[in-house]
Amino acid sequence: MQHWQDWPELSRLFQQTAPRREPTPAAQNHPPVNVWLGDDEAVVTALLPGVDPDDLGLSVQADTLRIEGHRDPTDDAQAAAWHRRERSSGRFARAVRLPYEVQPDKVRAAYNRGVLVVTLPREESTRAKQIAIQTS
Repeated sequence: MQHWQDWPELSRLFQQTAPRREPTPAAQNHPPVNVWLGDDEAVVTALLPGVDPDDLGLSVQADTLRIEGHRDPTDDAQAAAWHRRERSSGRFARAVRLPYEVQPDKVRAAYNRGVLVVTLPREESTRAKQIAIQTS
């Protein structure tokens, strides 16, 4: 009986898709985001527990939202021996690319209880236009 380990391609695919036991350093520095798309706007939410809103920065250019910030270390950051440490501190940045350009002057952002919500209205020129059909 052969096992999936006997096929290098299947083994490679399994390694790439298997859940990781420990988060990678890159994953710790990027806040997780959700993106909802509508006809008129996109909404991006980012989980940023423990981040002071004064330590956050947002910018938008064309179709990309950039979230930057800083998370201060916790008071127990100097613990002598960690059993498990998954929440990082320090600088982070995340770029979220949308499938269309947004109106940068109409972007709205709110921060409540560690959740950042950014509403990005779609650029008018990228919206679908209804075409009237004339009959003869």
